[in-house]
Amino acid sequence: EDHKIHISRVNSKITYETKFSFIAAQNPCPCGNLFSKNLSCVCSENEIKKYKNHISAPIMDRIDLYVAMDEISKDDKTSISSKEMSEKILQAFIFGKKRGQKEFNGKLKDEDLSRFCV
Repeated sequence: EDHKIHISRVNSKITYETKFSFIAAQNPCPCGNLFSKNLSCVCSENEIKKYKNHISAPIMDRIDLYVAMDEISKDDKTSISSKEMSEKILQAFIFGKKRGQKEFNGKLKDEDLSRFCV
């Protein structure tokens, strides 16, 4: 939010300027089928609990957004190629530039979000 990382130790404090997005993914359980509509989960409650505790609480506290993804069937996947996707992204970038947007959506300041993204 303020694009800074603050590190405090016993005798010192330091601040680093930074701009990055941390993106992570994890299955809901060791077998990956906990919320599946098509496959059965074979994990015990203890295995699931242990699996969820693999990531430490201090790390989890620093993650701002959690998104649960539903599985999709092969039939639901779009057949758009990487080249077509790149072209769509470029078109969106050009559109943003034409309307006066100077930053990518992910780097917009709070006050610019309603102006460019609503």
